[in-house]
Amino acid sequence: MQQSILGQILPEAMVCYLENYGAEKFAEIFLGEFDTPEVIWSNEMRRHMIEKLASHLADFTPRLMSNTRALYQYCAIPHIIYPQLQYELFCDIYYLKHLCDVERFPDWPIKDPVALLKRVLAAWQTEVEKQPSSITVEDAYQELGLEQDIRHDDAKIRKAYFRLAQKYHPDKNPDGRDIFERVNKAYEFLCSRTAHQVDGPDPRNILLVIRTQSILFSRYKDVLAPYKYSGYPMLIKTIQLEADDEQLFSKETSLLAAAAELTYHTINCSALNAEELRREKGLEVLQGAYNRCVSVLNSSSKPNDVAVQVCANIARCYTAAASFPMCREKLIEMSHFIKDLCHTLYFKSLLRVCLVGVECVSALAIDQILQMNLLQAGILWHLLPFLFSYDYTLDEGGVSKCEDSNQQELSNRLAKMALYACGRLAGAYTEESRATPVNAVIQGVLQKLLTPYITSLIPTASSEEVLKILTSNVETPYLIWDNGTRTQLIDFLTTNQQAHVRTGESDPEYGAAFEFDAHKDELVIGGVFIRIYNEQPSFPIKVQYSFS
Repeated sequence: MQQSILGQILPEAMVCYLENYGAEKFAEIFLGEFDTPEVIWSNEMRRHMIEKLASHLADFTPRLMSNTRALYQYCAIPHIIYPQLQYELFCDIYYLKHLCDVERFPDWPIKDPVALLKRVLAAWQTEVEKQPSSITVEDAYQELGLEQDIRHDDAKIRKAYFRLAQKYHPDKNPDGRDIFERVNKAYEFLCSRTAHQVDGPDPRNILLVIRTQSILFSRYKDVLAPYKYSGYPMLIKTIQLEADDEQLFSKETSLLAAAAELTYHTINCSALNAEELRREKGLEVLQGAYNRCVSVLNSSSKPNDVAVQVCANIARCYTAAASFPMCREKLIEMSHFIKDLCHTLYFKSLLRVCLVGVECVSALAIDQILQMNLLQAGILWHLLPFLFSYDYTLDEGGVSKCEDSNQQELSNRLAKMALYACGRLAGAYTEESRATPVNAVIQGVLQKLLTPYITSLIPTASSEEVLKILTSNVETPYLIWDNGTRTQLIDFLTTNQQAHVRTGESDPEYGAAFEFDAHKDELVIGGVFIRIYNEQPSFPIKVQYSFS
């Protein structure tokens, strides 16, 4: 790029296109209109280029028209800045801002994901090591012999540069090399400035390289799985700096949510990455960021808030990390993160945060110690209320559903996931894909809170069937369940949930001593309500139900 004279005139992508595809293909692009992650070129950009070239030759053109044999005194053209590219970052053969625009370019093909990842990591390193400019506008004016108190147009700057460049060019003045280089630097600085230029690392560029990596790891998981991710030192440092930044929730460009998302995709891609993250103490750094963001969640938080996005992405990191024994050992040591996880489930209006939080609970239930840590953190106070937000008419009514626009569909999905999480915590499932250690304590609590019959259905019946029973009125020899029992249970759960959130204390038995008022005076033998059976003697009685 720097070796080509076109590098100062055309965007880097255009020069690469010429090198890779030849003159004929380049001509098609050069004369056309393109706006893709690989080529951004338009009639406006062509006109801008022509104007800049004409301006650069403004002093010579009239002389050439009057004397076709006039000699051109060479003056290097400064790099042409295209407004259309001012927020773009070109890497490998892609414009990263366009590549990250997944709404316009949802599945843009990436020819060599490994090569792009390497170049993006190199660009990230270059960006974070970028030093503030050693020259100011006033310094540049002084080098060119211009007044410092007023703003000079390009023509005046070019004229001053041309005069000094001719005077101190090393070919004419061997002792003038130092002055010539300073003049050249000042001229390039003044002509290449942009309105959005940042001294030092540009957060916008760092955000683009982070998002690009997330796209690579999410779309090309199988391709990248054999490789260990080498970017953790920069990624972890970014998360640490962002989490410690006092302006985290007010700055224009926040990197923390994107960095947490990238962390999730890297762990989810490969066991090598999960182990590397643990070794680099990344789980502890994530915990610090998680705690910072959970602490600012409130009832008025919105889905697009930085804190909300960070909480969701870090919960997904823990979900992925729970698949690896070494990571689970570290999570057991980090007991505070479970309290934060439970706290996120308190904000029912943030449905997507609750969804990823409940999914994380299911993943953590694979370890018996984590099961008990979750119980002690009050997880059931948060999970069980979600069951009663289920609306079975939505599933049975054949209504066209879209989670993005239908909040009830999200609530139904959350209820199903919460029921599944309860089953995983209790060790209710026997299939290998869903099995977790049996936890007799949590089994006993669920039998008290949901009744033995409903609890026995969790591993055997569909979630839709169980949730329909919980949100309906049922009176059979196995179950007495109505508005009264539901209200009593919801009140008990809500009271303990609020107490645990505010004080950290709740029912020390976690509901193991709970009893429904409607069941107190009933005679129950073998799990059968005798009074109801006498009223419904033809009701089929099955073998005594249990988890086993």
